[in-house]
Amino acid sequence: MPTGNLYPVSTVTVNSLTAEIDNNILKMKCNVSIPKQRALTSIRFFMQTNPEVSCDGATTTKNISHSFPVVNGDNTITAWIPSFKECGYKSGDVVYLKAYGDIRQSRFYFNPFTSKFVFPSVNPNSNSSVISVLVP
Repeated sequence: MPTGNLYPVSTVTVNSLTAEIDNNILKMKCNVSIPKQRALTSIRFFMQTNPEVSCDGATTTKNISHSFPVVNGDNTITAWIPSFKECGYKSGDVVYLKAYGDIRQSRFYFNPFTSKFVFPSVNPNSNSSVISVLVP
């Protein structure tokens, strides 16, 4: 099994995450710091129906988003809320999201001993608020 030191760890730190909903569109503003500018800077959202969402609790692929490229400062990311159903969530589910620094095309693997996905490139230092979305 790979360990965290075999992969580069993201230098992206999430400073804040805010969101608003407008007609089934989730508009998120994520502020990040990137002390060492790299070509592969991004963030990844971890999602759960438990408000204690973290980067080390993903047990299914519906708990993780793809990575989103970011630049230093404010970044705006939008999502169509009904598409959460395509991730396996059901109408009436409250989905909680938190953002973490990542590298684009980061590698992750499933640890059969803990039954969780491992993201060795994710920067666990995140000041992201946990935001919630009600799936219509």
